[in-house]
Amino acid sequence: MMAQAARKQYRSYELALNSRLRSSFALAQNQRALIPLYSRELIPQYEATYNSSLSAYSVGKTTFAMVIDNLTTLINAKIGLAKTQSSYFSTLADISRLVGGESNVTGGVQ
Repeated sequence: MMAQAARKQYRSYELALNSRLRSSFALAQNQRALIPLYSRELIPQYEATYNSSLSAYSVGKTTFAMVIDNLTTLINAKIGLAKTQSSYFSTLADISRLVGGESNVTGGVQ
């Protein structure tokens, strides 16, 4: 009786761990895909837009509010990148902890 209950409990823990690993892995994959999107596409685009609006403002072609709006967009993208990177590495550490590995992981992101 006790052995059967222990097996059921073990199976329950095994299924929960498997579910958490799958969920964490999917989350890490999504976060990893966002990092290059931010760093290689969005941030350079927003930097160019900000610089363009700054130049346009200096010759009177746009408003100061537009310059500030473009700067805010750029800053928010940089914050989004930092949050995504932080979440990604936290997720990797969680996965490592779940499988009993070292938490010193980099995940191949540069």
